[in-house]
Amino acid sequence: MTADQLEAALTELVGALPDLPEDRLRALAAAYRALAPATPAAAALAGALAAVLDRYVEGAAPPEGWALVASAGHTLAQALAGGVGAPALDAARFEIDSLAAPASPRPAAAATPDVPAASLRRRT
Repeated sequence: MTADQLEAALTELVGALPDLPEDRLRALAAAYRALAPATPAAAALAGALAAVLDRYVEGAAPPEGWALVASAGHTLAQALAGGVGAPALDAARFEIDSLAAPASPRPAAAATPDVPAASLRRRT
């Protein structure tokens, strides 16, 4: 698939939200991995798109972030057509990386306060 076809496929999936078809996401992730952009910035964005699509398959990326995915696909297609440079690709990759990052576990709630309530004094 070309970058333009991949972009169209990402945009088409907007209508499927929030239930994105896993088989389609896997196919798109594989296509982005197979895409061989000439520049390092474009290759990094293609890899980031593949990673975030994997996160959507796992159910770990928010459906509200799909607009960023479609936008990044558009940016990559434009870059491969010679329309945008590395700064735009880096910005799109930053946004996508935030969606692809694994969720950090929440810290456990402290069983006791750090400071005993009896030791607190009112300032005057």
